[in-house]
Formats: sequence, C-alpha cells, structure tokens
Amino acid sequence: MMQYSVLMSLYKKENPEWFCEAVESILKQTVKPDEIVIVEDGLLTNELENKVKYYENKYEKIFKIVRNSENHGLGFALNCGLKECRNEIVARMDTDDISVINRCDIELKYLEQNSNTVLVGSNVYEFSDNINNILDKRVVPTSYEDIYKFAKKRNPFNHPTVMFRKSAVLEVGGYSALRYGQDYELFGRMLIKGYRLENIDQCLLYFRRDEKTFEKRKNKESIRCYIETVKEFKRQGFSSWKDVMFVITSQTILSVLPSSVISLLYKIVRCKDEKK
Repeated sequence: MMQYSVLMSLYKKENPEWFCEAVESILKQTVKPDEIVIVEDGLLTNELENKVKYYENKYEKIFKIVRNSENHGLGFALNCGLKECRNEIVARMDTDDISVINRCDIELKYLEQNSNTVLVGSNVYEFSDNINNILDKRVVPTSYEDIYKFAKKRNPFNHPTVMFRKSAVLEVGGYSALRYGQDYELFGRMLIKGYRLENIDQCLLYFRRDEKTFEKRKNKESIRCYIETVKEFKRQGFSSWKDVMFVITSQTILSVLPSSVISLLYKIVRCKDEKK
C-alpha cells in the first residue's frame, strides 16, 4: 500500500488535550502514516509546545515540525507544511477532531483503485465532549457529478477528512491566502481545472462541535470570504448569478440570526442533504 503523510496546523488558542486526541487517532490508524507534518502557525502556549515536543521526541522518525514564529492563517500554514510532505499522498487532519481507526486505510484503497481521482473525502459524525455523544451527521455528495453541482454555492467536502495527491494540489497553486474558507476555494479551483474529486459515503471522522461552532458562521470576515469565493467562481464561469445571489442572501440572513436559530436551520439543511 502507498505511503502517506498527515498534514496538520496548530494555533496557540487550540486545546492541548484535544490536540493529543487528534494525534493519537492518527497514530492508531490500521494503516499508519510514515510521516506526520505539524505546522505551528505562530508561537504556541507552553502547554501546547510541550505536547508537540513530546511527540517529536517519542516519534522522531515520523514527526516533522514546521515552526513559524508568526501567525499567518491556516492557508499559509498548510502550504508551508505541504511543501515539507515527502509523500505524494497527503491526509488532512485538524487538531481538535478524531479520525475513525480505519479512515486512512479506506481512503488509501479508494485512491489506489481510482487512479483518476485526485482527492477523496467522507461524511463526519459531529460530537460534543466525547465521541459517544453524537449530535449529528454531516453528509456530503459522493459522485463527481453531484460534487461539481454542489460546489457552485456550497462546500462539498468536510475538509478534515480529505486525502489527496500532493501534485494535483500544488499544480493549482495550493491553498489561498484567504483567512477563512481556504479549503472551499481550493476545491473549487481543482474542479474548474478538471480534476476528479469524490467522497466516500461513510463517516470516517468525528468532528468536534461546541458553543463556538455557530458563532464562527456569523463572523463577518468568514462571510465576506465565502461570498468573494463564489463571486470568483462566477467570474470563471463555474457558478451562476443565481448561485451568487443565493449565497449573498443566505449569508446576510445568517449574520443577523442568533446562534440558537442558526443551529436549528443547520440541522434542517443537514437532514435534507442526508435524504438526497
């Protein structure tokens, strides 16, 4: 089976215990990575840095730490880390989520059996506190055709689940400098370029959801980045004006709604996606 790298970015405000849970879920994979690249996006707290050094010392042949003294954002950090990955196959992982034990095995086999596919993702379980407390399931389209249509106005991938061919991501320029939504913008560029991207109809990751999750969706800069991304898709002939207006209208409404209402709407949309 192909060797693969795991790419993670770590920021000073992240939870040290959650970081350890995320790393342990990768170390326990049924098919283990031969490299884990962690990019420190700016200086970390002492507690976080100590956790990083623990893994760096214990697994010195596996862990590669890229230390950036300043915070430049997720896109910049991931591009730095991607250049350091020695394998063609790279799995993304966030530092507060938990991968299912055979996630990478399933995704590796999918890429091996589908040589034209350059990126594969999956559904996720959303949880709170621990993985026994499942709140919801985030379902994404699976076929290339459905993904292509979905991506015109919404992100068709759960970013922490994706595994991709490094050469394809670098060929389109890697992640953008956007402060938010770098993944959606990248996936759109790859689809526009003609690359084949797909999802597996399984939940291969536990996605952590807390009280801040819906507040982030109201962030003005996040909304601006989302709208600008779809506008750029329109300029490239990918999205339509109808798609742009849908995004502007929906994001404007979300920006003024309380988080409790957004949570309810979120659940309704997810239920509709799951039934499709």
